Amino acid sequence: MFKKIFPVYLLISAYLLLSCEFNNSSCSRSSGNHNALSGIAQLGNLAGATVEIYKVENNGSLVLQWVEYTSSGDSLEEIGRFNPHLDDIEAEVFYLYKVYGGEDWDADDDGIKDELPTENKGKIRLIAKGSDLKNIDQVRITIASEIVYEKIAKYLKYNFNPSSFGAILEKEIKSTIDDINGDGQVDFKDLASFDPVKNKNNLIEAYRYKINEMTDSIHRGEFIFDKFNYIIGSVDTLGNARNTVVLESENIAYVADSSAGVQVIDISDISSPVIINSIDTDNAYDVFVVPDEHLLLVADGISGLKIYDISSP
Repeated sequence: MFKKIFPVYLLISAYLLLSCEFNNSSCSRSSGNHNALSGIAQLGNLAGATVEIYKVENNGSLVLQWVEYTSSGDSLEEIGRFNPHLDDIEAEVFYLYKVYGGEDWDADDDGIKDELPTENKGKIRLIAKGSDLKNIDQVRITIASEIVYEKIAKYLKYNFNPSSFGAILEKEIKSTIDDINGDGQVDFKDLASFDPVKNKNNLIEAYRYKINEMTDSIHRGEFIFDKFNYIIGSVDTLGNARNTVVLESENIAYVADSSAGVQVIDISDISSPVIINSIDTDNAYDVFVVPDEHLLLVADGISGLKIYDISSP
């Protein structure tokens, strides 16, 4: 009986071994409840990209934990997947995912596989605390996570403080995207679920208008904040703009415009702000608004402090 079963066992074992491509994330490398391929690198979907997963030590140094490779496939659903090791990470530790190289099969993020891939020379990254990673089912590394990373990289590189870093990360997430999952708040779950095909409009306007340029920049191997001017709207004032205060409830900005006084600007369309009024002062240096009292306080150089009624801007 043993002689008959033993060769069959060997054949099955050999098949399982040969069916896995070693050093490729198409094979499950961790156990637990998470799908071993629950990570997605989606600049557009990146095939054959390298994924390095680092543990962030308390002094901010990075220690490489795992190296994975994103999957290829016939459809976008199959391309870009990798093992994020969600069952292996520690809850109270920060982790950095770095994805680089490979080929982008949806470079324009229209959800349709391109006829030919676009070479990716750049990186997209995601940084998160282990406890946040363990609370999600899927990790997406995207242009949104790269924007957040580039904004907080200085806090990681210089004088890293694990106690305060989480609050800094949360603040930058909120300044990058809107609520995606509809739970009424913006947090890491929204960042980790950002899909550039479906959620472009969930980027704040400053990045929404530039997403194609940013993606192209990464394809070329450039850092997005080094290469692009993120001005999305402007208006020329007559004087020398020194300070600004915004009355958010009315989408009005008050600009201390030195010898040209105070300019009252409608910013309801931030791509095209419009001067709707002005206040003649001697040398407006600074402005401050008391919203409840509808008051505008102007530091007016040698003329001292002036207070204006702005109940009707």
